[in-house]
Amino acid sequence: MVELHGSYDGSIQRGRFSGKICVVTASTDGIGFAIAVQFAAEDALAVYISSRKQKNVDSALAIMTEKYGFRNVFGNVCHVANRDQRQMLLQSVKSKHGRIDVLVLNAAVSTMFGPLLSEEHDVNESAWDKLFEINVKSTFFFAREAMPLLLASASEKRNSTNIVLISSIAGYESLPELGAYSITKTAMLALSRVLAMEAAAMNIRVNAVAPGIIKTRFSERLWHKPEDLSNSKSCTEQTSKNCDSSPTKTVSYVPLNRFGIPDDVSRMVAFVASSDADYITGETFVVAGGMRSRL
Repeated sequence: MVELHGSYDGSIQRGRFSGKICVVTASTDGIGFAIAVQFAAEDALAVYISSRKQKNVDSALAIMTEKYGFRNVFGNVCHVANRDQRQMLLQSVKSKHGRIDVLVLNAAVSTMFGPLLSEEHDVNESAWDKLFEINVKSTFFFAREAMPLLLASASEKRNSTNIVLISSIAGYESLPELGAYSITKTAMLALSRVLAMEAAAMNIRVNAVAPGIIKTRFSERLWHKPEDLSNSKSCTEQTSKNCDSSPTKTVSYVPLNRFGIPDDVSRMVAFVASSDADYITGETFVVAGGMRSRL
């Protein structure tokens, strides 16, 4: 079973985000949730989580407040491709806290699987458009629309006002069946560098983190056993022919010979977003167990 909400045990103690306002998109499970927990555990003044569905927001809030005991967490419904919902989330932050110190753009989808040039495999234009709309376009526009709140932080000369984009090891080298997704994640690498160069003059840092194969629901087709995938939501009629890929074969791409967990990524994001990384911008940090990461 996929552990959607990490394994926080109360042991995170460093207060690197004391007084900080942190916003994490797509953060009610998996990597996004682990990042939100990391910020809350490190004494952030406020952590804003979001999801497309209210029930996901409610569930994550319940875990963070009732199970983990955090009182600094706020939840919003936000489909990042919906401009009105982006504006509602940003307005919520503005009305409560007036600024954003750390913005983590984590939302992504993977709507196409299989080879791109094979005549036997259909490449659906609407699925292609959705990939770029959410993974690239929405990431850019969310960052752009959040600039007034980020500038409110930077103008106060707060330490480490910054944006972190979540890319992927697939941005460097395509994983099996994920060519289209890989293209969007390569675009994210370029986007982070372009934003970093423009934002530097505003006292705002921009970096990216590129996870490898992390054990979350999002990536389960890469690490689940085939018999588990047969009943999985990821094994749809359209993609069922790809559900027999071997996790043993997939892990062979990882020099450390194991898949990562969300906490591996959240710890890196916390470093990049903290004052520990004050002199770093325009970089991508790979968390992939040694997988190849050169363009």
